Amino acid sequence: MLSLFTKKSGNRDNYDLEKILFTLEKPGLSKSAKSAMKSHILANIKAQEMLPQHLDNFAQNIAKVSATVKMSSYVKSLIKNQILERIESTSEFRWVYQYKFAFKRALSAGLAVLIIATGAFSFIPGKENVVFAKPSTVLTEITGDVSVVRNEKEIKAENGFILYQDDVIYTRIGAATIKYFDGSISRLNENTKIKFSRLDTDEFGINTAIELDVDHGQMWAMVFDLFGNSLFKVRANKTTADVVDRATFSFIANKNSSEVDVYHNVVDVSVGSNGNSDTKTVLKGYKAVVNSNYVSLVSKKTLKQGEKEWINDNLKKDKEYIARVANEQTKLASDPVSDLKEDASLYLSFSDTETLRLKLNLADNKMALASSLMNAGKIDDARQTLSYLKDVVSEAKAKIDELKSSNPEEAAKMESLVNERLMRYKKDLSFVTPDLPLYEVKDSIRDMEMSVADNDESKVKLMFEKASSKLLEAQDLLDNKKFENAKANLEDLKVIIADMQKADFSKNPEMAKEVLNKNADIVKMLTLIENSLESSDLKKEVASVKSSSVQTIMDTAVQANGEKSAEDVNTFVRIYDQLGPSNSTVEEGDDVDSPKINLFHELDSSDKSNN
Repeated sequence: MLSLFTKKSGNRDNYDLEKILFTLEKPGLSKSAKSAMKSHILANIKAQEMLPQHLDNFAQNIAKVSATVKMSSYVKSLIKNQILERIESTSEFRWVYQYKFAFKRALSAGLAVLIIATGAFSFIPGKENVVFAKPSTVLTEITGDVSVVRNEKEIKAENGFILYQDDVIYTRIGAATIKYFDGSISRLNENTKIKFSRLDTDEFGINTAIELDVDHGQMWAMVFDLFGNSLFKVRANKTTADVVDRATFSFIANKNSSEVDVYHNVVDVSVGSNGNSDTKTVLKGYKAVVNSNYVSLVSKKTLKQGEKEWINDNLKKDKEYIARVANEQTKLASDPVSDLKEDASLYLSFSDTETLRLKLNLADNKMALASSLMNAGKIDDARQTLSYLKDVVSEAKAKIDELKSSNPEEAAKMESLVNERLMRYKKDLSFVTPDLPLYEVKDSIRDMEMSVADNDESKVKLMFEKASSKLLEAQDLLDNKKFENAKANLEDLKVIIADMQKADFSKNPEMAKEVLNKNADIVKMLTLIENSLESSDLKKEVASVKSSSVQTIMDTAVQANGEKSAEDVNTFVRIYDQLGPSNSTVEEGDDVDSPKINLFHELDSSDKSNN
């Protein structure tokens, strides 16, 4: 069933509308009626009378109607090229052109086709209220008794069942998988009840908002890259699990307690009436046990009875799912693509934004072609093709800077257009790993994003995102014994961390705090990785990156806090975690909330030497 999920407030109405629409049938016409209509149309086309006055603005009328039509640049170009080839090969067209468009009806027909071919589907500005079929969130892999409560009515769930905000899913003696519009998934164990308090996305599935409440039971979640203002939150018993970038975790809710077990990356766990009275970051291999108003972090050295099967089954399914999606992305990028060229339509648009939109539409084709060439091993050709997009982004940046003073509204539109397009590319490549040919394209998109950013705050946020991706990719590569690729990623991470130090935080303490916390999380993750490695060379590489991150913490803290003491700075950062060298033998059930990592002893020495 096609989803009409377009507004947060209209979920129930949309569901009812879908049911009504699916009862409609195609209109039926008899052969005689069809023949009569055809004869009438042909007779009017062949008539030689003058055109009616109301058709004088025929092109404008076509433009108004077709402005709401949205299709890919590749399809548009195919339509245009085929129609133009047909026109040029038709003797009537050459005859009309030779006599300077002397005859009325042939002229109007020719112009209408030409306008549609080169204009209406290419450079007429689109309206903002165009309706898109948004990606859907669906129930799949259903086994046993699973139901959905919607509008106080219980519905037996089937595979492919579309979910909306405010839906309640109850597995009873069964299980089910939720596939979200952004590719993330959740698996519900038996006797689990959840409710979607928020379930929303834009038309591309890029900016997403997922918030669900667990009444009781157990849920597994594998969350992929959260871009822009996206969020993924799970709540129960005043406990909130908040995914920052991407993560894999299990959430268990009982009557008076909750548990969050992390299996990939990190999850922020908070407890309290406002969800933020006590917040801690839980890393891979650890879990948060929440009782009353306290979050206790414990290591997972052993597994409880029955827990091992649930975890291993989900990890296996995750691996298969990722491989399947990555293969689909690679296969799609390997499909043959014809190169398209710029044409006159680019210079007939009505504004800088529309010209940019057209160039970006053409860049869609270039991206597909570059990806196809990269997968085919034609690296130089791929880089040459990708340079078109880089040039478009560079030109757009220069034009945006030029318009910021004279026409800030147009500049903002152009900036939003570029950022949205680059984010779409990045989302499409989210499953591409460093050991695949397409990874170079993925890295190029990140670099283009950085080139468009026009202030330190925007650049640092992009650095956060890139640093998180590089670190997670390195961790996955190490787990899969791909040590050379992992080492390259760690070297890239070190460069990103060094670049963070170049930003000026003296007038932006909030951004300084984010830098401190992000680098603190990086130190924690690197400590975990370092402790798990056997290779001395890799240990040195990880230690070097960690040292750079610690230096960034200290430099940022001093810059943001001026003459404050190291102790004051220490309380400013979330350095509360379990990853000191003395904690390598923590056993299951031990509270590892202390001791703290003392990152500021060098800062103490530095202060004394400066004084």
